[in-house]
Amino acid sequence: MSALAKKVAELFSKPEMVPKLSTPSAARKENTARSCPEKTCPCINDRGELVIPYDSDPKYHWWAAGQSLRETLRELGAPPEVVGRYIDTDLTIKQ
Repeated sequence: MSALAKKVAELFSKPEMVPKLSTPSAARKENTARSCPEKTCPCINDRGELVIPYDSDPKYHWWAAGQSLRETLRELGAPPEVVGRYIDTDLTIKQ
């Protein structure tokens, strides 16, 4: 077994290190409960895609010096499988 495989096995043998999975729609429902109108808030759609409307709060506009995608995904409570689509993650580094 490679050193990386051993490290991954070690990390996931600890219950507190196993990510809790949620569905993209659950993250979206959680987001819509916020005070921002749904059509102008970032959300995770049913396909697990991050949607940032152009008319959303400029703080979410990563393309115009807004906050990072990582921070937006964290605010939305995105599950690890969605975060992994947008952020290069390494299982050996605690983030």
